[in-house]
Amino acid sequence: MTHTLREFVTAKLSKLEQFFEIASISVYIVQKVEKVQKIVEATVHLYGSELHATAEADDVYLAIDLLIDKLTQQLKTHKKKMKQY
Repeated sequence: MTHTLREFVTAKLSKLEQFFEIASISVYIVQKVEKVQKIVEATVHLYGSELHATAEADDVYLAIDLLIDKLTQQLKTHKKKMKQY
């Protein structure tokens, strides 16, 4: 992963901090290239849970944007469930 791409991912992942404290989240990003498609996967480890999302697009930056959107939605759902307990 290039330095520019790493900075882009870090900036995008910082948006996830609004859901949980930084200390409670660890994220692992995997980038794959299959022919023309760029595939990005992320696993978010929370206390007692794990969320996983995958996105693919022709451009890696677009794939990361899609991935962050998916993770944001999952985190919103997870946080809502946590409030119910």
